[in-house]
Amino acid sequence: MFIIPYSVTMASPTDDDAAAAAAAACQVRVAVRVRPLTSQEAGQGGSAVLTAVHPEICLGQRRFTYDAVFDSTVGQTELYQSVSAPLLTTFVDGYNATVSIV
Repeated sequence: MFIIPYSVTMASPTDDDAAAAAAAACQVRVAVRVRPLTSQEAGQGGSAVLTAVHPEICLGQRRFTYDAVFDSTVGQTELYQSVSAPLLTTFVDGYNATVSIV
């Protein structure tokens, strides 16, 4: 499972009103991508123990809620379009944006 924090972190200092509005709306959002089993894990009889259903990851009876959840079938393009592309637009508008892969 990959945890991908993504956020708009700070407004451009050139416009005080925009900075105040962005600071009020600023938040860290977290997306989770569940990776598929490796060939070694599958070869050793491993099986998936997580269920990914947006916006939750289920591990047995436990449920964890995130801003975005991607299962092991999601490709790089869909992940980029859902997480990174919106931040790029915000970045071009003068805001700081961060994507971290943990």
